[in-house]
Amino acid sequence: PAPSQTTQAWSACATVAGQCVVSPRAGSRSTALPEGVQNLSWAWLVDGILQQVVQCLSGHSRLQAFRLTCRHWKAVADQNVRQLAPSSLKPKDLVLLFPRLQVLELVQCRNVRNRDLFVLAQSAVQLRCLTLGDDTNKPWVTNRGLSSIGRMASLTSLALHDCNSITNNGMAALGGLRQLASLSLRGCRKLTNNGLEALQANSSLTSLNLHGCKRISDTGLAVVSSLPLQALSLGLTRVKDAGLAHLARLSQLTELHCTAEELTDAGVRQLSSLSRLATLALRECCEVTGDAVLALLPTLP
Repeated sequence: PAPSQTTQAWSACATVAGQCVVSPRAGSRSTALPEGVQNLSWAWLVDGILQQVVQCLSGHSRLQAFRLTCRHWKAVADQNVRQLAPSSLKPKDLVLLFPRLQVLELVQCRNVRNRDLFVLAQSAVQLRCLTLGDDTNKPWVTNRGLSSIGRMASLTSLALHDCNSITNNGMAALGGLRQLASLSLRGCRKLTNNGLEALQANSSLTSLNLHGCKRISDTGLAVVSSLPLQALSLGLTRVKDAGLAHLARLSQLTELHCTAEELTDAGVRQLSSLSRLATLALRECCEVTGDAVLALLPTLP
């Protein structure tokens, strides 16, 4: 790493180490200097102090400088990693090296398979956010993979982008994710209205993305209207004006995005009951005019 970055990491060590000698964190190892050691040196720093240093570092470059100092510091840093976006995945190594991982983005991974999701689900890692990006030419996430994801009970955010092997049957596994607040099914083209029925068990779901789900229609929005949604994204679906009538029942909705949908002014006016709607984006909805939007303005916050 650049000398300045390394200096910053070491400076943080000295600052935190000095604080810990006076007031060690409860539960950490003893921070007293070993007998016979008079000068503060990097050799005696124990895990408890190093973990506090990692928490003080801001920015990827500083953390990287810390990791490159020595093997011990690297191991301590990895123990505290909360977010990863790897280009390849070895799940058995990942759960061992990063036990406190919370956010995992696999959009750039082309070697992930259903069995890898099974390893993650069986591990002690408590993921809160998981993002999967499928290969549209060679789909790898199937209903079997969803079954594993359904056992990740700690998930609060899940993004399944362009997972074209997922069907309605696989969606049932997501019903067990009681803490799930955000779900993106963008580009999952095989899902139909029946697949959305599994989401009725997700009483914490506040954000839903159905952009590119080409088989979703007005009937599907009737199911969605029973959820406590605050944000909804639609695009390239079969939703028409009748679907917006169902959305009018989403009293907590604050954000609605519609892209390339066959909507008209009459349909948009049905949203007037959404008193909390702060963001309304109508992109490429060619039959919607400014008159409908103007009619909504008096009712919007």
